[in-house]
Amino acid sequence: KLSYCLREFALLKNKTEVDPQLSPQERFVAKIKKMGVTDPKILEKLRELYIDIHASVFLYSDTLSVLQILKTQGKKLCLITNTDAYAHQKMMKLLGEDLFSLILASHEVGLRKPDINLFKKVETHFRVDPSQILMVGDSEDFDILPAKQLGWKTCLIDRENKIQTSVADIVVSSLEELSKKV
Repeated sequence: KLSYCLREFALLKNKTEVDPQLSPQERFVAKIKKMGVTDPKILEKLRELYIDIHASVFLYSDTLSVLQILKTQGKKLCLITNTDAYAHQKMMKLLGEDLFSLILASHEVGLRKPDINLFKKVETHFRVDPSQILMVGDSEDFDILPAKQLGWKTCLIDRENKIQTSVADIVVSSLEELSKKV
């Protein structure tokens, strides 16, 4: 029995070092083993879940159109993502890299949200006042709180309307709704 909550588990998994020559699936299983999971049946089930989750990478119907509109309006777009190389590659096939002025993928920069240093890379790159940056995300802990610590404006996307209260400056149910507010 592991004594982690899901958030702690995710953070610990991502800090666990394994052989970078392994395939993404093999790295995932190796990290889980290092964290104390040794039962072969559980490891196989986790490997299957990894494959299923990565097979289901998708974009919401409003994502591409809103990002294209924002870029056309002259907004500088940055993608900050905690994906591994495998999921990132799938995501970029859907999004296309030309939409973004900056892409900070955790597997490439060695930092993961909510690490404040990852967010500071945006400030360094764009060289703008922090109050001019709008962080849009779907996680209060991983997206909104670190951005607020730096003085950024924040928008929480709550597509299922489950959030009762938020520290975010704006809460919307879709990117389309956000595009009408910025």
